[in-house]
Amino acid sequence: MKEFTMNYPMIERGNHVKESCLFTIVLNSQRITTQKLKLIIFCRKIYEKYLINLSDDTIEIYINFLCNDTGNIFARFIEEGILNFPIDRNHYRDLFEIGRYLGIDIIIDVFREYTKTFKEINLENFHDVLELAEFDNNMEKINECITFIASNMYKLGEDFILSTLFSNGYDFSERVFTSSSLRTKSDDSMCNIILNLSAKNSSFILLLNYAKVENCSANILNRMYNFSVENNLESITNKVFFTALSRKSSTSNSPVKSNISESNNSRNFKRTENKPSQPSFKKYSTEIIHYQGTIQDKKLDSDSIIEHAEIKTNDKLSEKIDNIDTQTESTDNQTANPTTDEITHDDETYQKLENLAKRNNINAIKSLVNHDKEFIHKDIVLTAAKKGNLNLISQLRKINPQFLLRRDQDENTIAHIFAMNGNLQGFKMVFNLFDVNDTNKHQWTFLHFAAYYKQPNICALLLADDSIEKNLLNEDGNTPLDLANQKNNESIIKILKENNCK
Repeated sequence: MKEFTMNYPMIERGNHVKESCLFTIVLNSQRITTQKLKLIIFCRKIYEKYLINLSDDTIEIYINFLCNDTGNIFARFIEEGILNFPIDRNHYRDLFEIGRYLGIDIIIDVFREYTKTFKEINLENFHDVLELAEFDNNMEKINECITFIASNMYKLGEDFILSTLFSNGYDFSERVFTSSSLRTKSDDSMCNIILNLSAKNSSFILLLNYAKVENCSANILNRMYNFSVENNLESITNKVFFTALSRKSSTSNSPVKSNISESNNSRNFKRTENKPSQPSFKKYSTEIIHYQGTIQDKKLDSDSIIEHAEIKTNDKLSEKIDNIDTQTESTDNQTANPTTDEITHDDETYQKLENLAKRNNINAIKSLVNHDKEFIHKDIVLTAAKKGNLNLISQLRKINPQFLLRRDQDENTIAHIFAMNGNLQGFKMVFNLFDVNDTNKHQWTFLHFAAYYKQPNICALLLADDSIEKNLLNEDGNTPLDLANQKNNESIIKILKENNCK
């Protein structure tokens, strides 16, 4: 006789609870208290929190709700098991944020069914589709979202483009700019978007490798040049200028068929060239570098700027690369590879785990880490954070959340790395594993990192937490606001002062 078999891990979670006690969820200052066993069974994050510390009886979360009654709707769901809410997009979004943060599969499934009603991707539902696809690691749907952005970039508002690309990180942006569907208003427009992204996080400057800089106006080239000098990134832009000069020279000497078709003043970029090799990122370091670059307000025409590009080794570049958003790993893994002598056992293990994570083979990942008794003492999860590999981190967390508590030699956690790099999705994923005021060896909190590295989304999330100490001093006696003032980060200074930071 055939049998039906289905594994329900949420029921198995309850076997770990030996005592009967209460647990409180503080949701935007609203306290929801119920039996700990009940929450552990259907809230994955609370189950993980329990495994790390059996005595924990409270979790505090802040979510910027779109609706005023969402907290009460969730409280009733917790207390009575009834999920009742008005059928509109804002309520679905609010509940999805709760479900995603706490790992409540029941609520996530409700949102998943809601997105199935969408006939196509449009501006109104784009973020709903993309965020669920990223949560589910649905690459097919993610690629549809990338195609939507790329093919419509010429007519989308710049605010929407910038917020979407910045919030989703370098890797996502790279895939948009290398998409065969990419259509922009002009080469100037594309470079202007990249420079605006780079002003928020300098790692985005690497996207210039995919731009036709030789077609840009002198104004854009001047802006590009001055930005690189100000941020000590000359080696990157010099390479871009040199490549552009080579293309321009090649075009003038031997005519070639253009791979760019013009229509309606927009450009449909057909990316057939190989991706440029990305700089290889060294071991993560928290050394803080004070950049002394000054803007040279030198007006050059486009040919002069390109022709004056000097290809040279810039020692400051390697320091800068250590401290910029390391989400620059390309989708085709075309980062520079270490030599055989540099490959360590940890590198080999990471590569194996990365490949398994891409295939969502969690059983193989579990087998690999369980057979490595020293795994919990390795820096692999920190490497994953540097590379922005949220899929691998998520799967390691499901196996054992303690893997995510690893610290580097300066006592930085993956949350410190995400705060520095502005990886909002990654930071949200691991934030509840750490104290909001957690510090590294140099007494830098998450807020110190976010303020210094100009990460407004991280700052806003942290400052919304009632438990945060806003004016803690690092070992140099600086508060987060002091660091923002040192870097003249006006947007960060405004956020901090609005939240009574000193």
